[in-house]
Amino acid sequence: MQVARAVFNYEHVCCGNYNFEQVKEFCYLGLQTNQTNCISSEIQARILSGNRCYYGYGKLIKSRASPVQNEDGSWRIRMNHELNELIENADSVRFIKCRITWLCHVKRMDDKRTPKKNLE
Repeated sequence: MQVARAVFNYEHVCCGNYNFEQVKEFCYLGLQTNQTNCISSEIQARILSGNRCYYGYGKLIKSRASPVQNEDGSWRIRMNHELNELIENADSVRFIKCRITWLCHVKRMDDKRTPKKNLE
């Protein structure tokens, strides 16, 4: 693929004895590359992937912050200091991002793997 501001309409690109087919866009090592070298499609794909993962597994992420039952049988939402104890005073944003990253990793796993089976 030739990367330039102007779009070339070649079907094949020759380099020595090799003949390569030209494509408009492809994914290499998880990075979407296109022929105009525009990163907006890559950014959009990452946002979409993150949203899919976050909203798909939102209940599992929020399970730590789920309500607790008091001694009298009533339910209440955990307080900030209780959440800090649960995550051992770690940065809550970093904690959530780590959980999302891990969940996305498990989601991409083969269906035969134990973490994927346990998640489902």
